[in-house]
Amino acid sequence: MSEYNMPNLELFGRRCKILHGYNREPFVYRIVNSGTRSNCWCEPPLTGQSERELIHHDYFTEVLIVVCDTLIDERSRLIRVALKDVELMPEGW
Repeated sequence: MSEYNMPNLELFGRRCKILHGYNREPFVYRIVNSGTRSNCWCEPPLTGQSERELIHHDYFTEVLIVVCDTLIDERSRLIRVALKDVELMPEGW
C-alpha cells in the first residue's frame, strides 16, 4: 500500500479570534488550513482593505488560512494570517 503525504490537519475546523475593524473588536474565524510557513500574511486588525493586502516580511512564521465564521458561503474570502496574531478558542466551542 502506498503512503500519502497528508497535510497537517491539527487546527483544521478550529475557531479563533482575530481583531477586526477599526474598533478592534475580535471576530470569530474558522481555520481551514494550518502548518504552512510563509513570509507574507495580512496584518490585523482585519478590514476590507487589510484583508486584500498581503504584507511581505523579512522572516518566516507559521500562517493559517481562515474564513469569517459568521456567513460562510461561496463568496467568502479566505484570508492568510500569522498564527501569532490569533487567539485560538478551546476545542469544541
